[in-house]
Amino acid sequence: AIVPSTIILVDHALVRTFYKGAIGTIVVEGEPDPEVFSAGSGDEPTTGTTAPEAGAEVVIPVGAFDPANAGEAYGPLDLTVEVGTTVRWTNEDAVAHTVTSGTSDGVTAEPDGTFESGFLEQGDGWSFTFTEAGEFPYYCQPHPWMMGKVTVTDS
Repeated sequence: AIVPSTIILVDHALVRTFYKGAIGTIVVEGEPDPEVFSAGSGDEPTTGTTAPEAGAEVVIPVGAFDPANAGEAYGPLDLTVEVGTTVRWTNEDAVAHTVTSGTSDGVTAEPDGTFESGFLEQGDGWSFTFTEAGEFPYYCQPHPWMMGKVTVTDS
């Protein structure tokens, strides 16, 4: 029986995962067999759309989960757009990630409720339209060292 998914492996010492990148993944591929197991859709987005047309793109690159790659966890890390722009994040990494608005110090993160993508598996994308000016920091819930920011201007 096949259950397509990405399985994240960590040992009992989570500190090694956060600070040294001691994490492994098993990628299970194939046709799903819902009679054996049906995975839910994960956390549902609180806001945002899946609109294919985006005014700006952010990529979560391969290896983004590794703390050594924190400076390249999103491409770009800092994005400036105008009010009304839809930004689309696409996960190219083999590990599931989120795009969660709020602040992080690299270890502890605090969501602010502005937007939440839910878990994005490899190849998944998620979009959010920014309707007001301001600075919108974001991070990945399971990888709080992954931090980015969208600055929205009135043009």
